[in-house]
Formats: sequence, C-alpha cells, structure tokens
Amino acid sequence: MTWPPELITAFSQALVIEPENGTPKDRLIAAMLDAATRRIVWRADGDPARVEGAMRSPYTPLGSVVGDGIDGRVKKLTLKGDRWKPAVDAYYDYMEKNAAAIFEAFEGEGEEYDDSLS
Repeated sequence: MTWPPELITAFSQALVIEPENGTPKDRLIAAMLDAATRRIVWRADGDPARVEGAMRSPYTPLGSVVGDGIDGRVKKLTLKGDRWKPAVDAYYDYMEKNAAAIFEAFEGEGEEYDDSLS
C-alpha cells in the first residue's frame, strides 16, 4: 500500500533502523505498516467497523510486527520513546478515518498472528 508521506516521516523519526539487507528505511517502514494492517484486518475479521479494537487490544498488531523485527528484515530496531507514541497515534488515526478503503485494499490478505487472545 502507498502510505501518506507524513506517516512514513513520523515513523522514520520514531525509529532507529539498521536494515538486514540494505533495504531503504522508508520501504521497511511501509512493510511494517503493511504487515500490521494485515494483522489488524485478520483480527477484525475483515470488518472495518471493528478497526479500533483490532488495533488497540493486548499485544497489538503493530507491536507484534515491531517485536518480530519487521519479519526479520532488520538487524536493529529501536523505538524513540518521545516520538513513537505520536507516530502510532497518527497511524491509528489514519486507519480509523480510512478503514473501509484500507480493508478493501487488504481484502483476503489478513495475516494471523499470536495475539494472545486466540
């Protein structure tokens, strides 16, 4: 998916990333958001009306992707605490405002993960 540049910038400022294979930071951030969104779609059973709870429940989709090192694509991934929350809030806001279109774009791509609830 093509994410808004301001969202990519917010996460770029909120993360220290050392790529595993030289992938540009912006592409890794987009991959992180794509993976988290696929997990949100799965957790919401494809229903955009359930986006808010699917993003914020325990062991969040975004947190799981970060914890996985963006599917093992980074050597180092460090959160900048003062900038992380505003970036996450911007992502959640964007997801909530555009849930129907985003869920349509990710239809059939929901990605199951261990969310400690299943």
